[in-house]
Amino acid sequence: METLQRTANRGSISTGFDIDYSLKNESDNGERFQSTSLGTPTSVRTFTFSMWVKRTEIGGSQQYILNHQANTGITVGLKFAADSSTESLYYIFENSSVQAYGKTKAVFRDTSAWMHIVWRVDTTQSTATDRVRIYVNGVEEEIESGGGGHPAHPDQNYDVPLQTTQYLLGYDGGNNGFCGYAAEYLYSDGQSLAPTEFGEYDDDTGIWIPKDVSGTTFGDAGYYLDFADSSALGKDVGNSKGDFSHYGGGAADQATDTPTNSFATMNPLVPTADVTVSEGGTKVAASGGVSSWDTSFSSVGVTSGKWYFECRGTATDGTHFYGCVDESDIALVLDDYIGSSAGGPNAIGYYGNTGNIQINGTTVVSASSWPHNTTMALALDLDNGKAYFGRHNVWQNSADPAAGSNGISLPTAGTGTWFFAINASYFDGGSMNTNHGGYTAQTPDSAAADANGYGTFEFAPPSGFYALCTKNLAEYG
Repeated sequence: METLQRTANRGSISTGFDIDYSLKNESDNGERFQSTSLGTPTSVRTFTFSMWVKRTEIGGSQQYILNHQANTGITVGLKFAADSSTESLYYIFENSSVQAYGKTKAVFRDTSAWMHIVWRVDTTQSTATDRVRIYVNGVEEEIESGGGGHPAHPDQNYDVPLQTTQYLLGYDGGNNGFCGYAAEYLYSDGQSLAPTEFGEYDDDTGIWIPKDVSGTTFGDAGYYLDFADSSALGKDVGNSKGDFSHYGGGAADQATDTPTNSFATMNPLVPTADVTVSEGGTKVAASGGVSSWDTSFSSVGVTSGKWYFECRGTATDGTHFYGCVDESDIALVLDDYIGSSAGGPNAIGYYGNTGNIQINGTTVVSASSWPHNTTMALALDLDNGKAYFGRHNVWQNSADPAAGSNGISLPTAGTGTWFFAINASYFDGGSMNTNHGGYTAQTPDSAAADANGYGTFEFAPPSGFYALCTKNLAEYG
């Protein structure tokens, strides 16, 4: 299980320039940004695109993050695409026929942290490999042919068919858009810029972090989208030559999960059967047409600190469990309910239908059941080995997490090891909307934050408990 604490150089922590907002994008809704008024480019041979993205869904044939497409046969695109069950970055230049089709040898399947992508083009270069360059978190990626006998790089002085119509984060004539979070979308028309124009390595952590790009030159057709205005998410704050229209989404898609403060989401890579993760890694649905427990885990594990989570069961025919699990029992709990004897001794589950809180098949607390569309809460205190479960802002077992009273003891074997938030639904169609603070598909009424001002929750986290995000992890994790 990969976690933010175990990785390095992931573009998730900042000690200087901060990004406050991102955009959640979902391919299934046809969500995209579209502009038809970019105008004539300064150059069709030299330009740079820069963007920060955090993937939340893996798989499918392709996920476009950028696409110029005036009509059939004229395409300039950058996308994640499946290749033998892996995920590479592909680009294409097509004008009547494919002129260049390249892909990175590296694959990108991490859903726990942000990545910075720079697509740098200068077809005037005499060396073929210098004409199209892709960087991820400041590192230049090796590019090879994307297949079909097409060259990985265009001819020298090739005129890229950039169009006045451009799509961001989606649309190629179908639902093949990007699934996840996006921030700091920038197009510098007429300049070939190194990734150091947009980011830098933090001296203390070695992590690639964003820089202030307000001084970047945009050229005649360039733009800069920061997604900071929820009433106009497609606003161009660079050239202001023309804002992008937002299709299939709205103000509720603005998120606080950003490259400088990355929040936990649900992990689509855990090998449990018949689970679909969507809505920015916050909605988990049981699927596949069978009646069984379908389980999902948070993308970030913790060994210490005090953390707060919320969830809400949404399907009318689903049965739900919510809880936490020690990493040692992840394999056991995948195909059973949380807190069952078959699920191992180191998982705690709160059963929606009965209200029982269970460990290893034994009821340790008889609490209130939780009907659908009820906000449930988990306060996980790993410093003192306790878990607290709430139902619509009422802590069960007469508990008080802030005072440390009446908590449920974590299994001894699990104390001090990696713990993950977990949920499960039974029956095909059962679903859970989870909320780790960065985004939720169900907009909270109160929009409460933790004591540090991080997260957007239905109810205020108990005193001393925090949203699971990188800024809090740096202080309390």
